[in-house]
Amino acid sequence: MMQRCGIWIVAVVGLVSMWVRGDVATVPPDAGISDRAKTALNEANFSAEIAQKISDEVNKLVQNPSDKGTVAMVRQWLNSEDPPTATHPYQEAFSQALNQSFLNVLEQSNPPVNTKINFGLVIKDLNGPKMNLAPTAQKLLADKCQAVVFVGEQAVWAILPEALQNPNFKPVVRDGLLSAVIGGVKANSGPPLGGLIAEWAYRAINPKLWAGGTMPQGDNLSALVDCNLNLQKSRLDIYQNIGIPEFPKADTYASYLLLSGDVWGKMSNAQQLEAVQWAVNLVSLIGQRAAVPGQSTDQTRELTDALISEGSWLKVLAGILADPQMQAACDQIVNMQVGITPAAIKTACEAVVSQVLQNPAFSSLTPPPTIGSNPSSMPATEASK
Repeated sequence: MMQRCGIWIVAVVGLVSMWVRGDVATVPPDAGISDRAKTALNEANFSAEIAQKISDEVNKLVQNPSDKGTVAMVRQWLNSEDPPTATHPYQEAFSQALNQSFLNVLEQSNPPVNTKINFGLVIKDLNGPKMNLAPTAQKLLADKCQAVVFVGEQAVWAILPEALQNPNFKPVVRDGLLSAVIGGVKANSGPPLGGLIAEWAYRAINPKLWAGGTMPQGDNLSALVDCNLNLQKSRLDIYQNIGIPEFPKADTYASYLLLSGDVWGKMSNAQQLEAVQWAVNLVSLIGQRAAVPGQSTDQTRELTDALISEGSWLKVLAGILADPQMQAACDQIVNMQVGITPAAIKTACEAVVSQVLQNPAFSSLTPPPTIGSNPSSMPATEASK
């Protein structure tokens, strides 16, 4: 299993791109679902046809995992049989049947890794509503292969914009999916795909990074806020106790949402305090890691990029709070230049932390932690750049 997973970790990005472009042997498409089914307002008479044809196609993904022509044909078939012009009842029936077919395979003892990868890519590319495919995405996020988890995070990124606008999206399903997003990152923090998995997890739960959809409101927005806070905290534990995680800049994506003018005022006081606590902890821990002797040029560059980004979001918050001293301190890291010394990075980070903690609104915050007894750093890799 681990050997097959390793092969797919190396190849997944290139193969995904190739299959999307269609640079494979042409395979004639199978017959589609009837037009009567796609235009029906009551799918009861067509549910068996929809389920059977989808099951037949999904089985081809299982039986021909290395046949690029067949895989490309099936993925295109599933996409074309979910047209945006179809009736809503058809789209609901289609996504329900597809989810069940996927789950039937995932519940087997050892489905092919590349088949599971294709399940995630199919969800990402579908035209119609994807809410009903949340159970499949949750299964993918719990997989032991990093490549599968990677596409699982992308599937959630595609599911949530529509699902969180749908009143039928049950909170228990939403919360299970959000928990799985964080679990996928925690279980896959190392190379080669740990950075990409974290980045896509942050993208999946940040409406400001969605390709479409509107900002959720009420309980749905609060759930996303909590998920961002929990994911950011889990990554901060790496900075504190282990070293530099892959792709540090991803950890600033949470602040892009939480410290923004269109979300800050909708958060509870407890959420606001936690968001600022994690922001100052991130700045401090990055400054401490940058000052550890022996950092490579790539590691210093990654840390600096993350600081510039985090500083810009803290500066936005300083503007909301009308705190010019905090803004000025943030400018010290926002305007960092290439070649800045590690000592200067640490000093600038300390200045930001000091000014934030001096703001009366944040008097209850605690000083950031110091890095653990193990000052080593996780090596930067191509996957994290």
